[in-house]
Amino acid sequence: MQILVFDDVMKIYGDRTVLDKVSFRLSKGERTALVGENGAGKSTLLKLGAGLEEPDEGEVRSFQPMRIGYLPQTMEARGGQTVGGYLEAALGEIRQLQAEMERLAEAMKDRRGEAEQAEDALRAYGLAAERFESLGGYEAEYRTSVVMEGLGLGQLSRERRLDTLSGGEKRRLAIAALLAAAPDALLLDEPTNHLDEQAVRWLERYLSGYRGAVLFASHDRLFINRTATGILELDEAAGSCGHYAGNYDAYRQQKQQERLRWQEDYEREQQEIRELRHKVKETAYRVSHNRPPTDRDKFARTFFGERVQRRISQNIRNAEQRLERIGRHAVPKPPDPLCFRIRLEREGDEHVPSIRVTGLSYAKEDGSPLLERLTFSLEGAQRMLIAGPNGAGKTTLLRLLTGELKPSQGNIEISAGVRIGYWEQEPALASGDSDKTVLELYRDRRIGYREEHARELLDTGLFRPAELDRRAEELSPGQLRKLLLARLIAERPDMLLLDEPTNHLSLELAERVEQAVHAFPGPVLIVTHDRWLIERFSGSVVYLTPGNRLSSD
Repeated sequence: MQILVFDDVMKIYGDRTVLDKVSFRLSKGERTALVGENGAGKSTLLKLGAGLEEPDEGEVRSFQPMRIGYLPQTMEARGGQTVGGYLEAALGEIRQLQAEMERLAEAMKDRRGEAEQAEDALRAYGLAAERFESLGGYEAEYRTSVVMEGLGLGQLSRERRLDTLSGGEKRRLAIAALLAAAPDALLLDEPTNHLDEQAVRWLERYLSGYRGAVLFASHDRLFINRTATGILELDEAAGSCGHYAGNYDAYRQQKQQERLRWQEDYEREQQEIRELRHKVKETAYRVSHNRPPTDRDKFARTFFGERVQRRISQNIRNAEQRLERIGRHAVPKPPDPLCFRIRLEREGDEHVPSIRVTGLSYAKEDGSPLLERLTFSLEGAQRMLIAGPNGAGKTTLLRLLTGELKPSQGNIEISAGVRIGYWEQEPALASGDSDKTVLELYRDRRIGYREEHARELLDTGLFRPAELDRRAEELSPGQLRKLLLARLIAERPDMLLLDEPTNHLSLELAERVEQAVHAFPGPVLIVTHDRWLIERFSGSVVYLTPGNRLSSD
């Protein structure tokens, strides 16, 4: 049963086409993950499906009496609203029907002697009860309790004001209210944001058993893998979408096959171009035979010579026309694999990159300890991943290692001459950089020609030619992170310190980053919450606990 239909939908903001002729169907029982680069139009598509925006062209249809529930990335609430009031508002139609059924029941009691009026009330009551049951009204209280408990909000007072809740509590309450209403379709924008692992695992199980349709945008690859039955990928460059059956594992396999076919098509076309160019060059000098006619007949020489020339000219013309057709629809070159380069001039054991931390402690401004007596080391090609709850001091540790912060106690020893590459979690523009272009920021304080740097940046596959002249203030957080990544690659560091390396990145780029990190020949220290990355990490995984200790998994 189809619930939501997009037919050739276009959405344009200013001079930018975000969605271009997007078509898909969302049916009951499907759980479709919406993926793509930042700025590809995922949130826009969800708003169109929820009816919050209108397409510029095409049509978005939902089928009545189907109900669509929408979860935005940020929660909106009226001033002074309580937890209980927020939940009741989400159950609005169920509560209205419940009140109507109570009113009709009283009307039937009062009109027992008036058969016609009682029959009308009974008929209306039956219709209301049927709708109430279809909405799950009889299970509404139980369902609300289940989702509140599952999301860790079971002990939250219904009298608590929303403006006193933390960001994570607000996010979980918004999800709980939406699930309690049990709409026919759920449109979820980054549903795992601000959820702890226990809440995410519960949500995975709940959605996997959901009887309606689910369309969700997420960067959480493990969540997609455990929840999705299909993938809808938005292409930022084309504004179009592609459909993939199965979960994230199936999507990865299909993308790898696509990449292989792309590479094969490109190489086949390049070979054809080389052959055609050789044909154009050589055919002009070829003749049908290498010796003149034996009778030296002037007419024969002229006649056969002209025929040969016509044939040669036609062959050249055919080759040139084929080259022109290929040029109009050429297969683009696939981007080279992303890789971190290190300086190759380092030789000798005394120059092996290493970092040693002994008894490291750091206190907050108020004097309370954040990190206490941490000891660890990394050298050669060793890898370490640090996980742990927010506020445990993971980012602070990286800033201590880069020298941005000074420890309260303890020592940090880094081998002489080592160049550290630090990829920070939340990029911020320096004063005066807002008006600079992507290419200008990439070239900042680097030696070399503009054309050389432009080619180098494009070779990473992180930006398209049209994006090199975009001003920094127009970039999304994901695009800023990609720019910092390009700078990091160009710096050729000896050691990598990566803070949430997959944040704000598309699924495909996150995969490419992980492959590049795996191939990096120097020490690597990663801080992350990414469960997919943690499960597949090839080095040691340690946890920074609330007691400020590093413990192995």
